[in-house]
Amino acid sequence: MKDIPVRVTFEATDAYGNPVEISGRIINRKGDERLTFATEHEGKGSFTYRAGTEEDRVEVIWNEKKFRFDLPEAREQGFVCSVDNLSSPDSLLVTVQKNSRTPGNVLGMGVLSGGKLYHFCMLTVTRNRPVRFKLDKQALPAGVAQAVWFDHSGSIIADRLIFIGQPDTLSVAVQSDKSSYQPYDSIQLDFEIKDAKGHPIQAPLSVSVRDGWQEVENRHSLLTDLLLMSDIKGYVHQPSWYFESDDLSHRRALDDLLMVQGWRRYDWERMAGKSPFELKYMPEQGIELHGKVVSMVRSKPRANVEVTAFLASPGDDPESKNQKFFDLFTTDSLGRFSFVSQIEGKWNLILAATEKGKKKDYRIVLDRVFAPSPRIYPLAEMQVRVAGEEEGSSLSVSEPADTLETEEDYKLLLKAYEDSLKRSGINEKIHHLDEVVIKARKRDKAHDVYQARTKSIAYYDVASEMDDIQDRDIYIGNDIHDLMMNMNPSFYPESAPSGREYLLYKGRLVLFVINYERTFHEEMDFNKYRNLSLESIKSVYISEDLGTMCRYADPMFTPMNIDKIYGCVVLIETLPEEEVSVKGAKGVRKTWLEGYSKVKEFYLPDYRILPREGDYRRTLYWNPELMPDKEGHATIQFYNNSRCRRPRISVNVLDADGRIGVFEH
Repeated sequence: MKDIPVRVTFEATDAYGNPVEISGRIINRKGDERLTFATEHEGKGSFTYRAGTEEDRVEVIWNEKKFRFDLPEAREQGFVCSVDNLSSPDSLLVTVQKNSRTPGNVLGMGVLSGGKLYHFCMLTVTRNRPVRFKLDKQALPAGVAQAVWFDHSGSIIADRLIFIGQPDTLSVAVQSDKSSYQPYDSIQLDFEIKDAKGHPIQAPLSVSVRDGWQEVENRHSLLTDLLLMSDIKGYVHQPSWYFESDDLSHRRALDDLLMVQGWRRYDWERMAGKSPFELKYMPEQGIELHGKVVSMVRSKPRANVEVTAFLASPGDDPESKNQKFFDLFTTDSLGRFSFVSQIEGKWNLILAATEKGKKKDYRIVLDRVFAPSPRIYPLAEMQVRVAGEEEGSSLSVSEPADTLETEEDYKLLLKAYEDSLKRSGINEKIHHLDEVVIKARKRDKAHDVYQARTKSIAYYDVASEMDDIQDRDIYIGNDIHDLMMNMNPSFYPESAPSGREYLLYKGRLVLFVINYERTFHEEMDFNKYRNLSLESIKSVYISEDLGTMCRYADPMFTPMNIDKIYGCVVLIETLPEEEVSVKGAKGVRKTWLEGYSKVKEFYLPDYRILPREGDYRRTLYWNPELMPDKEGHATIQFYNNSRCRRPRISVNVLDADGRIGVFEH
């Protein structure tokens, strides 16, 4: 705004989104310096600037290079609204000012936190002098608040995010029974929770104990997520740093963060009545399933069709005791239906469409193929840092000090080896072995299958994929070519002059292999995959690896021929005959329904008897709700894995009054 001093906050990042430290100055067209500035923390800084009639430029210095660019054009009219959150620990200083070109007006101001209005006032701004007043911080809850200025129509003039105070935290103390642990050792941890006055607190603890080797650093906690990150948008390099201290430098850095990265969690236009509020989704009453009945070929909705739903719990679940549910409903004018169930786990679902008591050859489509739009992650957010390493260092492949290392002395190893030979009666250094003839190398099919799977570029669970295809309102019948084309767009058909259809992959033929048996280039063997019913196929792997194709192609072809003929190999795994489900009759669809997730207890092995194999669990103990006693004490006991010496411990607690406690070690 021209002629009015404003606070300008900036952020400097490199091409990857990482914060960088810069310095610079504001200069006029003649090159005269008006002011200087520099970053203070994580590439952010601020300065006070007053725009005049002349246009100014910015000169930035980074890595000993100078960059110049123009400032945004200053507005001729308007209001400048600011909040000073740094000068006083007890109050906010609010300032509203206009320039001489702006006519006077009456503005409204509101302060919100968590979507709740905590302060409201009307401001008459008619003179060209600042209007200042203070607000008591004690009247606002700890966390991010939003200050909004608006005109008589409810339109926003300006808004600003501010952080109010330091939260009242809880003290969490953790004591281990040993300073370091041996493999499979018993670990005991004692917890104590107190408030700021030293009184014991009984509130549930969220506890995680992990093997810290090569652990990616977690920069978040309950404190940062509830009070800061949930109210701003984007990547913050180290959010926990802003809560390490309540001194001026930390509060100024937090204020700069909210200035450049502020995201309005609540829509003021909707709250002020400028835009209507539309409730898109009602609260769930259970596991809701919506769908429609359509014609077989043209997908036309079928109204007034009776749909029978039969739910059966899986037979291998002892807790559900093979429960069954039955329901009947009719489609509306758009062919749609819905029903609600209260189930846990994955249940078998059979739907049947009938009209006037007769089964109809209709398709039943369910509304469950939806997902959030793909998110593009900034490069800075994708960079990871191993806990305990210096900033900017690369990931180390060696194990840190808190992991048990196996050190072998080479000389001692040779000595033990020679002793074992002597005990076996072998004293000579040279021994003649009987001659043998190796006729062929014995192939291990399990190893070949493992290699073929690991070198594949795609894997599909066919039953799940067929469900998704049907829910996209696509009819594939029993055609494996249609199945492959709907699962992977790189497949497409091509007809030969004889009329036979072939499936191509990236311009070349496809080698179909059933259960890892070689496919010979004969008419019957080459096309036997087309005789498989889709219900009999368990999974499909797609591999472009030449070695895999040579392993399963006709041996009469050379690797060069195979590379020219085939674009990929499709490895089909079939179900045992007794597990192949019967295809649904006319108008019947067999599928599944995913209910609420079952509560599971975290796996804790008992190593009072040592195991034969190594244990490489990364998480040694996890409990989202460990309840201490009335004295604020809790104790847990579990067993170590086969390599950790000093585990990493994370504890978060939130009591009924909203006080947060965090412990990281």
